[in-house]
Amino acid sequence: MENLQSSMSDIHVYEAKLRYDPLEHGDDGVMYLSMEKDDILEVPNQNLQGHDPDDLFSWLKGFNVTRNLNGLFPGTYVRYLGVKDADGEVKEPEKVLPPIPPKPRSNSIAPPSHDRPAVADELSRCIYLYPYTCWES
Repeated sequence: MENLQSSMSDIHVYEAKLRYDPLEHGDDGVMYLSMEKDDILEVPNQNLQGHDPDDLFSWLKGFNVTRNLNGLFPGTYVRYLGVKDADGEVKEPEKVLPPIPPKPRSNSIAPPSHDRPAVADELSRCIYLYPYTCWES
């Protein structure tokens, strides 16, 4: 099994899901990164600031390979592709499935509808089938 922690020299690769135009945010002295849908972006591991590379809800500092630009871009606008290896190939992240929940105990399952107790009178039946609609005005 691989080491789940990234080394400081890892380059994480992303693909833009949406277009982002930094002019929409005004000029506040920060270099924002323009990107179009399907642009390829790279982010050094140290720029993730401890965040999971596949679960980003903040701004990232990276490089737009497609447009040859550096700057900040919204992490929610990109899709994680993986880590770039020494040959320049992108290695997809290993899929980790959640653990299988335990099987339910036989007495914790609701009985099928035909096993429900019979309802004797009309009003009880109405309340059972259509709660909140059987009240007389």
